[in-house]
Amino acid sequence: MILTPESRIRDHVASGAWTRETVDDLIRAAMAAVPDRTAVMDAGTVPVPGVSARYSFAEMERRVAGLAGFLGGVGLKPDTVVGIHLPPCADAAIVMLAALRAGLVVAPLPLHWSNGEIETAIGVAGIKAIVTASSVESDLTGERMRDVAAEVFAIRFVFALGEGLPDGLIDLAAVMAEIDAFPPAPGVARRGEAADHIALLSFARTGDDRLCAVPFSHSHVVALARAHMAEAGASTDDVLLVPMHPASLPGFAGGLVGALATGGTVAYHYGQTLGGIAGAAAETGATRVVAPVALGPALAAVLEPGVGLSLADRRVAGGNRARIGGGRPVVDLLSFGDVTLLPRLRGADGRPTAIPAGPVRAAGSDAVLAELRTKGRTRVADSRRTPAELTLSGPLVPDTPWPEPMSGNAGGVLAFTSDGSLRTGLNVIADPDGGSFDMIGPAHEIAMVAGHPLSLPRLDALVRRHPGVADAAVFPIPDGLIGARIGVAVVPRPGTPLSLQDLTDWLATAGVGPLERPSALVPVPVIARTADGGVQRQSLLLERVA
Repeated sequence: MILTPESRIRDHVASGAWTRETVDDLIRAAMAAVPDRTAVMDAGTVPVPGVSARYSFAEMERRVAGLAGFLGGVGLKPDTVVGIHLPPCADAAIVMLAALRAGLVVAPLPLHWSNGEIETAIGVAGIKAIVTASSVESDLTGERMRDVAAEVFAIRFVFALGEGLPDGLIDLAAVMAEIDAFPPAPGVARRGEAADHIALLSFARTGDDRLCAVPFSHSHVVALARAHMAEAGASTDDVLLVPMHPASLPGFAGGLVGALATGGTVAYHYGQTLGGIAGAAAETGATRVVAPVALGPALAAVLEPGVGLSLADRRVAGGNRARIGGGRPVVDLLSFGDVTLLPRLRGADGRPTAIPAGPVRAAGSDAVLAELRTKGRTRVADSRRTPAELTLSGPLVPDTPWPEPMSGNAGGVLAFTSDGSLRTGLNVIADPDGGSFDMIGPAHEIAMVAGHPLSLPRLDALVRRHPGVADAAVFPIPDGLIGARIGVAVVPRPGTPLSLQDLTDWLATAGVGPLERPSALVPVPVIARTADGGVQRQSLLLERVA
């Protein structure tokens, strides 16, 4: 499926920002150059029973070819979207690369999402197959995804890795064990250049707080990966440690495809503790760790001095990012809510660079990667500087929406200006010198929890559905490690006392994901509101502190 207009494709290729390479081309080039070098490996304990691996580029090629043949053989047609519901592991990389070779599109299904969130994503992206694990630690993910498939008519296949699979799932471990029995996938006959077809979907939130799919072609993904590696000064000897979802934008384009582009190595780790990530970095000889920006300062304190950091920063809200000193090489990967992956190398002082205004060029090149501008006025802050919506355009930015979600689905669609620039729904203010922007945030209220934006009004509405709640409002509690946790102020109904455990258990039963469940509950007689009915959230936090 090609979505980018032909005129833009020509412009991006002529500028040198886009090559004619697919992700598959990068595999073949690395396999030809360094067949015996480790391509992907697992570090530390993989949380899926029976799953742990290390593959050279030659072994990767063999497995990708055979698995792609199997996926095509069971009836998955080109442009079918496959949801990846796996932790970071080497076999997840094989699955994703095989899907791309078969002409499929991959999309992340984060492990912390509830079944309801996953069902919404299936409708928004048009997902037809899911790859999951038998279990991830105590989470019976295989059973969960089987239940999701039973609820969502659109899902045709549920594949799974790991031991102890429940009935009804297709065992990919058995397929991998007999990989040479499957003929390699035949070449996929497609219209136009293979590089212009969609490879990856990301998920973002629209200005009205609805989930939408963000499409990236092979050309987009390869350009993102090469820009990251150039900004980081990466070489063929680099080992990237990735403790992030393997199909997320930073985990896939910033991690796996970046390593493929340089012939380097990806080490996957299911990072639950700082010590575990540091141990995995030492075990694998990692030269760079790709991690959420909230973990940057803490990781810098436990990693060896020469290990670089690439910090995934959704940059959807204001606030100062922490300085990382010690001369450590740090690249910020700005995604503006998972709609791009703009790499920005920090200076020697370790301070994050400002959001650039205007064209952003590739490291060591005149090629423009993206252009950041503003559209219209949203409200007047003072007589000198006026907030406006941030828009993005250029080779690193998707320029058309994914086809609209199924009729009746609650999803949203990306918005674009008349000249084709992507509307982010984020408000910024231009600095007085005009060279950069200060981020204000989205039109809707959010909290960043472990790097994930959560809508506070949406959580308000969820809690208010509890039968023992007369009124409620959530509020963010600052947390130095994960950015924020969720607290909730509750006006209980008379005669129905409510505990935090009661509420979280009810929310879990209602399908609310773990990141969205509150960690503190404050009973209050009334929810303080503004004249227009908005919640005075700062007063809720102060009441908790008091």
